[in-house]
Amino acid sequence: MTNFVVLVENIDSGDQVSTIRSPTPEAEKEGWVYLLLEPGRYYLRMQPWRNNRISGRFFLSVPVAGTVVYAGSLPIRCASVVTLWIMSNERVSPQCLPTDTVEDESKSAGQIATASFAQYEFATILMREPK
Repeated sequence: MTNFVVLVENIDSGDQVSTIRSPTPEAEKEGWVYLLLEPGRYYLRMQPWRNNRISGRFFLSVPVAGTVVYAGSLPIRCASVVTLWIMSNERVSPQCLPTDTVEDESKSAGQIATASFAQYEFATILMREPK
């Protein structure tokens, strides 16, 4: 996640949320992150660091306090590493961009939530593109 900026905005208040956490170091290595959000409606966008392309805007609903909501996974696709031979042999890291597709990995998310947030109810409410 250090290569991406995640933009989350409360639709009703306009407040922005920027603190992203991971339940465990192992989960972080696999790309699992979470946000602490008040109940409400949110827009979520991802932008690669040092790139102006923003993924599609997604609508996210948080129903009630005390619920762990799995909102879906946004896959990130990377082009292969490129070697430039102009004046030097420089390796350029791959260009990675988030896709505009939400994937459902509820089973894995539920296992992580049970292990890390057992005191809360778990719900799957996939984010979606606004209509």
